[in-house]
Amino acid sequence: MKTFLWIFLTFFSLQSLYSQAPDSTSYIEEAEQLIQQQKYAAAHRILEEAIQTIGFQPIVICPLIDNVLTHFFWQKDLEIFYLKDSLDYHQTEASQSFANSDVVVFRYPERILKKIIGENPQFARAYKLLGDYYRLKSELSVNDLNESIRDELREKVFTYYHRAEKLGYQSSMVNRWLGIYYYENGQPRIAKEYFLRNDTENFSDIVSCYYLSEIFYQEKQYSQGYNYAMKALQDSRYLGLDMRYNAMHTAALSLYHLGEESRFLDYILQCLQLFPDDDTAYLDLLDYYESKSDLTRMKKIIRQMLLNNPYDEKGFKYLERFCVKNFEFDFGIALFDEMMVKYEYSDQAMGNIYRFRGDLLFQQGNVDEARRLWDVSRSYFIRYLPEDSPQLKEIGDVSRESSQN
Repeated sequence: MKTFLWIFLTFFSLQSLYSQAPDSTSYIEEAEQLIQQQKYAAAHRILEEAIQTIGFQPIVICPLIDNVLTHFFWQKDLEIFYLKDSLDYHQTEASQSFANSDVVVFRYPERILKKIIGENPQFARAYKLLGDYYRLKSELSVNDLNESIRDELREKVFTYYHRAEKLGYQSSMVNRWLGIYYYENGQPRIAKEYFLRNDTENFSDIVSCYYLSEIFYQEKQYSQGYNYAMKALQDSRYLGLDMRYNAMHTAALSLYHLGEESRFLDYILQCLQLFPDDDTAYLDLLDYYESKSDLTRMKKIIRQMLLNNPYDEKGFKYLERFCVKNFEFDFGIALFDEMMVKYEYSDQAMGNIYRFRGDLLFQQGNVDEARRLWDVSRSYFIRYLPEDSPQLKEIGDVSRESSQN
């Protein structure tokens, strides 16, 4: 009887002690609240306390490493990471020494995550975080890595993100990264599946919508291409200017294929306002007015295009074709004269001007003068191009090829 009573009391005492000890949920909730308050070092300490109490468990280790990789303010060789409460940055100079003492340090997240995965191979979040680590490594070391190492890191990110996703980890960021990975590797159909996961009734990832607009346009699903381009542009602060330009361009071309010409023109003009030196929108606009046989507008657009950008060959080649097709050689020569005044101090611009001015003379049968201008063109280009540059070899040959077309 006494033995039974002793066992009962012991069990009761242990049960009471266990019920009073905080579980992982309370630690994690407290840490999350601190992170929302930007008290990253304080959150780190709470999670360290959880590890001491609960043990080396992935449910606690993963939030801790997530906080480290997301909110560190300094790192050494991507092995040692430093955290502090962001409020410290606003303290006065007099209290700065105290603030610096509040820094916490965390070491070797890669080793710890691999250990977690080794002991818990089905814990999806650990794979995701290891993917985060390699992604961070590739981004922070981008200028110090050769191409093969960057590719190797990228494949590691893919491996761990893909594994996390297959184990059920849900993340719009992972979906977006995997979508971009497949898209850039020439697999747009698989990419589309990941991007579509990021477009729901309650949430639309802007970058995913941007890529969906590109994919649907390539598939000639122009209504979908336009709709997703507009979704991306609704909150374009998350897009770089180049992506914003591309989204407007996709919207414009989609509208053109849908027969909405006036709206097509609106969006193409917006592209020109955003990047007035980009040939792409000018060339689309020129194709449109060529279909209308509107030579007057075409001349204005060609002039605007080349005066804004005398550096890319596409605009010059279009001018050459336009002049030959429509016998507008005087227009071309006059434009070259205007450009020479504006860009006389640019070797690249002057090289292009003399090269394509020579092309126009060649097209008119004035071969000797064309060759003289091509020589002048080379004299500008060799000031900054190596002697074996393919661009130097193209001078003169390109015009002969185009005359045969």
